[in-house]
Amino acid sequence: MHEVIGLDTGFFIQLIRGHRDCVQLWSALGDSFRGVVSCITLAEIERLALRGKIELTAAETLRDAIPAVCEIIWIDTPDVLKRAARLSHGAGLSMIDAVILACLLAGGAETVWTTDANFQRYTGVRVQII
Repeated sequence: MHEVIGLDTGFFIQLIRGHRDCVQLWSALGDSFRGVVSCITLAEIERLALRGKIELTAAETLRDAIPAVCEIIWIDTPDVLKRAARLSHGAGLSMIDAVILACLLAGGAETVWTTDANFQRYTGVRVQII
C-alpha cells in the first residue's frame, strides 16, 4: 500500500521552480506514493497563470500532468463541505484552505506538502512545509 500524499498549490509552484524535494516526490508518485490534489488547486494554478505569477505554458503542462499522475478530489459531496466548514472554524483556516484540506483528507492524505504554514494548525496529518 502506498502512502497517500496531499499536494497543495504551493507544492506545484515549487515544482515549477525546480525545488529538488518536489521534483523527487513528483517522480516517485505512482511508484512509492499516491498523490491526491484538490480541484481547488487546479483553479488556483489557472488563476496564478492569469495573474502572471507562473508561465501559461507551465500551467497548461500542470493541467495535463496533475490528473495523469494524481487523483483529483472534487467537491461533490456535502461531507467535504461540512468538513471544510469545521476545519475553517476549528483550526482557524481560511475557507479556501479548509476546502483544500477537506478534499485532501477525503482522498486519504496522510501527509500534505504545502508552502502554507497555516496547514499546521490542523494536527490530523503530517504537514511538510516546502
